[in-house]
Amino acid sequence: MKNEFYKGLKELRLHYLADHYQDFIALRQETPAEKIIQDLIRLELIEKSQRTLSRRLSEARIGRYKMMSEFDWNWPKALDRVKLKEILETDFITTQKNLILLGPKGLGKTMITKNLVLSAVHAGHQARFVTASSLVAELLASGHRLETRLRYYTRLDLLVIDELGYLSFQTKAADLLFEVISRRYEKAPIILTTNLPFKEWPTIFPGAACVAALIDRLIHHCETLVIEGDSYRCLESMKKKR
Repeated sequence: MKNEFYKGLKELRLHYLADHYQDFIALRQETPAEKIIQDLIRLELIEKSQRTLSRRLSEARIGRYKMMSEFDWNWPKALDRVKLKEILETDFITTQKNLILLGPKGLGKTMITKNLVLSAVHAGHQARFVTASSLVAELLASGHRLETRLRYYTRLDLLVIDELGYLSFQTKAADLLFEVISRRYEKAPIILTTNLPFKEWPTIFPGAACVAALIDRLIHHCETLVIEGDSYRCLESMKKKR
């Protein structure tokens, strides 16, 4: 009987009551029915919000990350700190602009983007963090599900493409990446990190005809932040050796 009761509450999506039934009842034995219903509604809404947030965080695929409180603002030799802080402190998605972080490895580009994804998720948006190589590999392997995956990456409120420029891609891969960027153009923002200036992007997609159009759509409504300096990871490695 108890299992049927539990299953019934779960089917009704009363997850809080299903998981805390005994405690909920024990604390409200002398409580008027109206107050019990009010408490139940409030607690179920909190439970639903937490479950939704947990699901969005899982779908975002952020993985391991460091909070921006650990970012060494004095380490980069060149960085528009005012602009970056402004981006971090606002709901970036509402600006409807793309963001490109340009600079060599080890200066915190990935750290910054993961924190932007985290902020977007907590603000109620559906976001996804993915490396350029993983995105391209997934789309190339999609087969008959390609259109489904393209629609998924199109409808996200925020898409972060990390580490473009570290590997070169075949023409088919360039076409698929262009398709994602083209479908999101003027609809939803993309944040992209790269170690190469735009003039060197043809080396990422040798022989691809869509590179100029890809860049054009990315930078039409876009903030570009250039970060210069030495790798912070190398500094940390040197400190550990010492």
